[in-house]
Amino acid sequence: MKDSSWGRLWGVLARPGETFAAIAERPTWALALAVLVVVSAAATLVLFSHFDFMEVMRQQMAAQHRPMPPGLESKAGVIQGCYEAFFIAIPALISLVVAAVLLAFNLFGGQISYRTSFAVTVHAAMPYAIRSLLTIPVAFFRGSLTLAELQSGVLRSNLAFLAPEGASKPLIALLASLDLFALWNVALLAIGYRVAARVSRTTAWLTVIILWLIFVAIIVGFSSLGGASGAGS
Repeated sequence: MKDSSWGRLWGVLARPGETFAAIAERPTWALALAVLVVVSAAATLVLFSHFDFMEVMRQQMAAQHRPMPPGLESKAGVIQGCYEAFFIAIPALISLVVAAVLLAFNLFGGQISYRTSFAVTVHAAMPYAIRSLLTIPVAFFRGSLTLAELQSGVLRSNLAFLAPEGASKPLIALLASLDLFALWNVALLAIGYRVAARVSRTTAWLTVIILWLIFVAIIVGFSSLGGASGAGS
């Protein structure tokens, strides 16, 4: 099973050590990436079908005491389509970036190529595919979704739903990053790179966790900028 592309999708979840060892010997990534993009697209389309983009824009403009930009309603479909395309492309874009960044293992004595790094990264992202699959039925039977639910998810797999009313954007972003599936992904990345890069367990975990914390800090930082921009408008 670990030698077939389909088997590896489940193998990284059930027997990650064995599966990542097989991936290191024969890196494959096309099917895993295709699954990530397809399930992400399906979840995104279902989520946006329950999301009124224009109503959210009206609420945001009203909160900032600003009029709606002229001609925005006629462009609503195009803008929403761009948002959908962005959300669909996120898994592939993040996998490309993370795989490049995690070549840093070579600085610690690791031996890993970009192709192997990308294969490990994409397969380690399978928890996100599971999250997308679980999101589809939950979102499908929901009524309208708010912007907060769209950003933090409808599964309540992270701590964002515990944020008090009126919480700042950076706090919500920080709580949203403490996600069950994200932490599962971090664990799989550490296991995968320990095997594929041939580094110690300590090196693998420390490198992955530090890079994840930097990623979280960047997200929270951008949220702070967005909050400051909104407050100053």
